[in-house]
Amino acid sequence: MEFIEKAGHAKGLIEAMPQSHKDSIKEILINEALKTSEMENEYISREDVASSIKHNLGLHKYQKGIRDKRAKGIGQLITLVRNTFNLPLNGKILKKWHKHFFFKLNHISVGQRRSGKKPMQVVSERIDRPVVHFEAPPSSRVPKEIKSFISWFNETAPDRKNPIKHAPLRSAISHIYFESIHPFEGGNGQIGRAIADKALSQSIGFSLLLSLSSIIEKKSILSSFRTRAKK
Repeated sequence: MEFIEKAGHAKGLIEAMPQSHKDSIKEILINEALKTSEMENEYISREDVASSIKHNLGLHKYQKGIRDKRAKGIGQLITLVRNTFNLPLNGKILKKWHKHFFFKLNHISVGQRRSGKKPMQVVSERIDRPVVHFEAPPSSRVPKEIKSFISWFNETAPDRKNPIKHAPLRSAISHIYFESIHPFEGGNGQIGRAIADKALSQSIGFSLLLSLSSIIEKKSILSSFRTRAKK
């Protein structure tokens, strides 16, 4: 309840701003696009991202030439998630988001679920001494798992019979649930954060204006610092 009240207060402040001060909205979306890409080890042009987002927000009638095509895709994705937060989730939406993130890239199967026989693992440390932190379900189970996830996500929305009323809780569960399936060859973190954003916005009833990826990054850095300090 406290979260919803604070989010509503922030929304009111932004709406009361004069038009000349509303560049902060664009900056939030630009920062989210950059940070969520960096978390996937994708470093893209800020200028190109800004141009893409401004175009997709309707602030530029004609889109300037964008050299980094990844920026065009991520700009489309960020604004699409923001503008369609109230729509139910489905498999087509997830695939569309994935296509935007990997706009015109050929090193993975864009918009397609993983299908390989090798296990999908989260691994760290040296190549010769890997540490497996997590292993996702095999590819053969992905269609069933994603169907169950989508059903759960939609049924826990605030206007359904089994809503999860605590917005941050639904967002967190949505994120970890999707990541545990890891349905794509790459970009699962990106799509997972978009889902978390969608869940938050649905729960409070309006598009949330924050850079979720920036917050996650700050929390991760602080946690790492505290761990080193204990040692």
